[in-house]
Amino acid sequence: MSRPKQPKQPTRRKKRLWLAIPTVLLLVAALLPATGCNTDSGVVATYSGGQVLQSEFEKQFHFQRSLLLPTYQESDDNKKSFLTEYITLHKILVDEAKKAGVKIDESSVSGDIEQYKDQVTDMVFNGDRTKFDAEMKQYKLTDDDIKQLVLDDYYLREYKQVKTKDVHVTPDEVKAYFEHDPSLFMTGTVSHILVATVEQAKQIKDRLAKGEDFATIAKASSLDPTAKLNGGTMADVTFDSFEDDFRQAAGKATVGQITDPVHTAYGWHILRVDKRNSPTLADVQKDAEQKALADKQNAAWQAYYEQTEQNAGIQITLPK
Repeated sequence: MSRPKQPKQPTRRKKRLWLAIPTVLLLVAALLPATGCNTDSGVVATYSGGQVLQSEFEKQFHFQRSLLLPTYQESDDNKKSFLTEYITLHKILVDEAKKAGVKIDESSVSGDIEQYKDQVTDMVFNGDRTKFDAEMKQYKLTDDDIKQLVLDDYYLREYKQVKTKDVHVTPDEVKAYFEHDPSLFMTGTVSHILVATVEQAKQIKDRLAKGEDFATIAKASSLDPTAKLNGGTMADVTFDSFEDDFRQAAGKATVGQITDPVHTAYGWHILRVDKRNSPTLADVQKDAEQKALADKQNAAWQAYYEQTEQNAGIQITLPK
């Protein structure tokens, strides 16, 4: 349930952070009407059954946005969007999960706290733990805050399983899923150079067209730290590990040729597909069934989330 950050290998998806930020969410529930806002007591939002104080909002906004996405704009619209997500996820859905009988062993998450720190340090602070620790201190965040976020994520994932256990896929749905994006099932070797602007990407493409060595340019110019070691080449990988736009470009590119610049959340890429295996549906039948099912479950979960948000009676009044 996380958003993309800057990993060491910009085109590859890292194992997801322990973040309860909605991508695919849930729930239909009978909820009571919301009460009015009470800004005199520091209340910035109300919803059916509860409220959020200014102090809680500021702490969680800094934790789930400012810390993880340093360029995130602190506009009123973004704050309201975050508050709506936060209430729906952490206040309503986690509570509903507990009422539905979902149980999480809190003693089992201690290792996840360190994993969370490692991943954020790696993906946001380029491996510098001192910077991560300084940001945590600045926002007055502790290991207990991380633990609560991890626990909430566990509750949401378990509740998603409860709410989507009856979702199934038909053979036709599996076939349609495979044909919609075959790159999800491809494997091969892809080389790339990551830069900040499209102009830089075009310049690098011109240099490559004139015969300069791909790996040499990648080691000198790529923003991907791993390029210093591998010359930008990701060998024998599953394309499903790539960011969506990158993956689809790699799936369509002519093998051995330099592509036009490709934009992703990490910047601009010049790609060269050195080797690609394009399986048939029969080759990947079981994998296709699993992916199609997960996609359909995610859609059901998202529908539950949206319905919950609509029924929650969320009212937000941010201080001027």
